[in-house]
Amino acid sequence: MAIWQVVRAIPAVIRESATRAGPGSRLGTVLVVLAAAQAVVAVGLSLTAPGTYRELIREDGPVEAASALWWFLAAVIALGALLLPVVRRARSVLAYGALAAFFVVSGGEEISWGQRIFGFAGPDAVVEINKQHETNLHNIGSISVYANLFLLLTLFVFVLWPALVVVRGGPARLATTRRLPVVTGHATLVYLVWVAAWIIVGVRSGTLGFHPFSLWGEYTQLDDELFEYGVAQSFLCLVVLDLAGVVTGTRGGARRG
Repeated sequence: MAIWQVVRAIPAVIRESATRAGPGSRLGTVLVVLAAAQAVVAVGLSLTAPGTYRELIREDGPVEAASALWWFLAAVIALGALLLPVVRRARSVLAYGALAAFFVVSGGEEISWGQRIFGFAGPDAVVEINKQHETNLHNIGSISVYANLFLLLTLFVFVLWPALVVVRGGPARLATTRRLPVVTGHATLVYLVWVAAWIIVGVRSGTLGFHPFSLWGEYTQLDDELFEYGVAQSFLCLVVLDLAGVVTGTRGGARRG
């Protein structure tokens, strides 16, 4: 399979969900619009009010707190879905359970498991080898390695996997038989909106990417927190739209909006 087939499938993936009528499609449109509005504000502040923007993305600031909130809200929705008979009939229990666990871990890591919120010191064995002396795993060793691996993971989930489902029968059959959550075109759009915002801020500040370098001497993480916020919101949209598809009976084995 040529990579070009996958690349060409991405617009079709988005267009399919954007043109499908129904509750899931309308909800998806609302989520995309909300994400786009937030991204425009964030980029605008980074360009016109850098002091305000820095305050928003500072450690333990509003953006980081909101990122954790999206992760935990997504976990609550995924866990709540396990109580619904329709989810059990769709044989999606394992998928939702795995998603809930992933969301809890991601949210906990985002706020260092509440270390600064609740004021506990954390295990010495972890804190001593942590780059920022925090109670989390993602800052152990190279922060850049973890962050770039997470970037690749999100690109796979929101871009490559949906495109593969469209152009290849194997991934589509796997999604059907395993009842994997469906990444709708709207969820992909939310993700791409935040990737675009991340790129604009990163290029403008000379800090694009997950690394310790800055072309213009700016704070190297001016773009990082924005990406993390956008990814958390994208996964929230993924689980909300997938659950909407299950409940309304419009979730298919490949892709439904």
